[in-house]
Amino acid sequence: MVDYATLDPNALNSNYDKNERIVNYELNEIVKTVEKAKGQIESLTVAVVLNKDSLEGGELTEEQKTEIASLINAATGLETKSVEIYAQSFNQDIQNALSDTANQEGIPIWMWIAFGVIALIPILAIGIYMIMKRRKEKKKEAEKLLEIPQESAISKAAVEQIELEIKESGRKKSIESLIDTNPEIVTQLLKTWLDEE
Repeated sequence: MVDYATLDPNALNSNYDKNERIVNYELNEIVKTVEKAKGQIESLTVAVVLNKDSLEGGELTEEQKTEIASLINAATGLETKSVEIYAQSFNQDIQNALSDTANQEGIPIWMWIAFGVIALIPILAIGIYMIMKRRKEKKKEAEKLLEIPQESAISKAAVEQIELEIKESGRKKSIESLIDTNPEIVTQLLKTWLDEE
């Protein structure tokens, strides 16, 4: 007959105990064997080292030590027999060396700002030049558009003059045809004009 220990749901720690009892009825003898859970922690020791520079006042008080010990007991879930808490200044040589190399290798922020401003100046100059060039081109196009109506006005005047000349040439032709057909009338007309002047 084997009895197994059950887990109490209200218990925080789980324990496993196996009780085994062998009854030999022939000899009327009872052999009892107790086997504990494998891998069970029997004792635990914890050591904590705190950075002295991060503590208020640079010292670790007994009250802080007891608080830290109770936190460790709660975190491990086991009763710790020995909790050692110690405060000391950490060696910051490596951290200082890393920050020094970062400062030496890295470019300071003010240098980045200066590079940005220097790079921005030619970009702005090119942008302003392009804008001015576009404005000049637009102005020239506008002037060309304004010149076209003037040229059309000039061409309209030229057309009117040509039409007038055509009309006059038409009169001239009619006068020449009159001279050819009736030269006597034309002579009379010319004499009258000369007498009037």
